[in-house]
Amino acid sequence: VSLIQKAVTMLSTTTPEGVDLQFQSSLLTAPVLGSPEQVHQVLMNLIQNAFKAIVRGGKSGGRVIVSLESIDTRDLNAVYRVTVEDNGPGISKD
Repeated sequence: VSLIQKAVTMLSTTTPEGVDLQFQSSLLTAPVLGSPEQVHQVLMNLIQNAFKAIVRGGKSGGRVIVSLESIDTRDLNAVYRVTVEDNGPGISKD
């Protein structure tokens, strides 16, 4: 969770005007399997791409939501999902 919060906090200072960046999670902790530095970089890239998509689309009232949720807690190997969602225009079919 702190890894995600760190990325959101770092990028909150570069959020384009008119874009709202939010982090949503009810979880206090979630383990990271793999390199925390690489996961952090992936999150940074996804959030920055979301900013670009909104700005490129000329959307006012843009929103980027980064969320963390638990999707499988049946055993000790819980599975978590991180989502970066924006309300930009999407990718053209071309």
